[in-house]
Amino acid sequence: MHKFLPFWEHVEELRKTLLKIGAIILLATLLTFVFHKPLFSLLLKPLKEPSVTFYQKEHLVAHKSRTFSLPPGTLLLTAKNERIPVRHLSLEQGESADLEIPKPSLYLFSPLEGFTTVFSLSFWGGILLSSPLWIYLLLRFLLPALKGHESKLLLPFFLLSLLFIGGGLLFCYRVTLPLITTFLSSFNTSLGSNLWGFGETTRFTLYLLLAHALLFELYVALLFLIHFHLLTYPTLQRARRPVIITIFILAAICTPPDVVSQLLLALPLLLFYELALLFARSKDYKDIYLLNRK
Repeated sequence: MHKFLPFWEHVEELRKTLLKIGAIILLATLLTFVFHKPLFSLLLKPLKEPSVTFYQKEHLVAHKSRTFSLPPGTLLLTAKNERIPVRHLSLEQGESADLEIPKPSLYLFSPLEGFTTVFSLSFWGGILLSSPLWIYLLLRFLLPALKGHESKLLLPFFLLSLLFIGGGLLFCYRVTLPLITTFLSSFNTSLGSNLWGFGETTRFTLYLLLAHALLFELYVALLFLIHFHLLTYPTLQRARRPVIITIFILAAICTPPDVVSQLLLALPLLLFYELALLFARSKDYKDIYLLNRK
């Protein structure tokens, strides 16, 4: 955006920028749709953990001597109640074996569910994967309107935002998702059979990822407010107890109802807040020092 352009030329520049952003997101969405299988495999990998796999018991009888090829993940039940992974099983005529065969982890409950879910994920995946390009276009449009010191801070805060968003996504993928899927599959077993829908499970996974990314991003917003003196150390100190309660409430919403999972999410957020307090105190000391020098 150029400072001295007339108003309608600013509008025209904005229109061109938005058209470019739309074209980039559309292209990224189409590419993500074409290569959606690896993306879904990565996204739903926590469902393939052994603790979340659903099994169906089968009694196999050999009417003649042969070697059976079994699905990956099949378990052989021994007389000692041991569960041994087996891929090929040789049985003589008349012999039998008890097996646990993994069932499909996700089910489609309507003809369009697979297509609509894949398209929805492709759209959001396209926005995420193309974000460096369209954010660059937005910054290029906005940068000339910022003052010198503001433009210098834009890049560090942008990079910090990406770092914490990535940290939130990684934390959810590596810690929260495996814990919550294990807990829910175990809890549901006492109530009925686990038949998880493809669309609902995908949306649930995306919700958790987004929630964690936003929670971690709040720390960057906090640093931003502190840096520009919109929040001070005394204010943050007074809000300490309500913030701690709020963090545990948010952790309870975004994790299974067990203490360990909630602590795993709450502790990093509490640490971030304490670091923000230290940053606010150092800013106050620095401002007082500069004021005394004058």
